[in-house]
Amino acid sequence: MKKRLLFLTAFFAMFCWLTFSSLAQNVKPLVQDDKQPNSKPPKSTQDDNVVRIKTELVTVLVSVTDQKGNLVSNLSKEDFELSENNIAQEVFAVAKENTAPLRLVVLFDTSVSVKPKIKFQQQAATKFFKSVLRPVDQAALLSFNHDVVIEKGFTSDTEALADAARSLKAKGSTALYDAIYLASQQLEKVSGRRVIVIISDGANVISRTTLDTALKMAERADAVIYAIYTATRLEEFGVVAGDKELEKICERTGGEVFFPNNINDLDESFSRLAAVVRAQYALTFYPSNEQQGNYRALKVNVKKPDLKVKARKGYYASQD
Repeated sequence: MKKRLLFLTAFFAMFCWLTFSSLAQNVKPLVQDDKQPNSKPPKSTQDDNVVRIKTELVTVLVSVTDQKGNLVSNLSKEDFELSENNIAQEVFAVAKENTAPLRLVVLFDTSVSVKPKIKFQQQAATKFFKSVLRPVDQAALLSFNHDVVIEKGFTSDTEALADAARSLKAKGSTALYDAIYLASQQLEKVSGRRVIVIISDGANVISRTTLDTALKMAERADAVIYAIYTATRLEEFGVVAGDKELEKICERTGGEVFFPNNINDLDESFSRLAAVVRAQYALTFYPSNEQQGNYRALKVNVKKPDLKVKARKGYYASQD
């Protein structure tokens, strides 16, 4: 009797195993890719939507002044108009300075051409760090002559930034475009309002990077560039020096150049720059423009009359 039970148990187990094996051969695993060679991927999934939102949200930093040059800081989302490639866009949100942390890179010209003024520049830059940075903000200091050096990485420690500025020495030529490129690379790695401040006479001499390449990198980093011009407006033979170059750089990114009347007015220029940075608006929008093209032209207006707007001219759309 026991032998018969053992035989039946073994037979039943063998039958179940053979049945399961047969079914397994005819059932596709859940992870198998069913796409045909020429089939199109699904238009979207929940994960795709998350990625799309992250990459398509565009931020534009905007400064607004009245006819007298006074900063206007009481505007709301409804006051702004924005277009991309001449197509009107809906402004999703407007954040003011106190809600958006600042990520600032100061480019300090240490070429031999600024040697007579470097002490003044160091003092003014030190005051600037202390006046503009809040605990949530961070700044980095880069020096440039024939090389570009990261003197101090991103930090909220204004004393450490001031010490780094005071230690700078003037020598060599000027690689301004290389400095803009490296500063933009550094900013691309962090989140927040991205701002570059150039302290220089604007005379690029030795860069390996072209101006166009440097500005494209700044646009990819969504960086606004401001500058403090530290030379006289005319060179020895009456030729305009680097001021026009700095104006072109800053205008394209939505910034501006500050021109001290003399070296003793540097403090006033830095104070004005600090006020401009603190009064920025951060406009965000989701592009509705479906047309192809990497570079997108931007235009920002204010509905209220007699106000002047500064904003970057365009941006590079994500290729994801």
